[in-house]
Amino acid sequence: MIPRLLGTRAQQMATWFPVVSVMGPRQSGKSTLLRHTFPSYEYLNLETRNLRIAAQRDPVGFINSRPSHLFIDEAQYAPDLFPEIQAAADERHEMGQYLLSGSQNFLLLKHVDESLAGRVGIMQLLPLSYREAMQANPDLTPDMFMFRGGYPHLHEVDMPEATYFRSYITTYIQRDVAEILDVRNLQSFRTFLKLCAQNAGQLVNISKLAVETGVSNKTA
Repeated sequence: MIPRLLGTRAQQMATWFPVVSVMGPRQSGKSTLLRHTFPSYEYLNLETRNLRIAAQRDPVGFINSRPSHLFIDEAQYAPDLFPEIQAAADERHEMGQYLLSGSQNFLLLKHVDESLAGRVGIMQLLPLSYREAMQANPDLTPDMFMFRGGYPHLHEVDMPEATYFRSYITTYIQRDVAEILDVRNLQSFRTFLKLCAQNAGQLVNISKLAVETGVSNKTA
């Protein structure tokens, strides 16, 4: 694992809040960070079909049958778990009971706000900083880093950037944009995404983006 600067902060948050939630882009290292920082916690990933079904069918039993130190990954797949986590956390009144993470930040934040307000410490984990990436590759120059980016996998495996990002964008569009945002025309969204990237660092011109994408201003 490439050491992350946020690890110490995560430990602090677990002494201040009964629940700690780490959000951030897909593949930015959220699960790796939490599993490395809290190795004694039981780890459950709700992308596993059997676990997800069990959590959805019986959220009360799912939480009550687990230890007090529990890490639930992709927690947004079982929204009924959040009130049960709240109830269990309030009853024990201990800090650092639950760790939550998920790649679909829209849903995870919605459920956290609805059920765990005041009980959860929220952290945002972005991809590697230049300082962190240099721990994997001491010869990394700023230019190399700006071109390659900070996603951890790109600094653990020697692979072409284009190959990685092509797969990453396809996953993002199919699993987040189509499912969560309910975008119907995925090709137009790909065009929009490219235009945003090409205009990085400039003032946002919604009208221009809309015209070049072929959508309305409201859609843009």
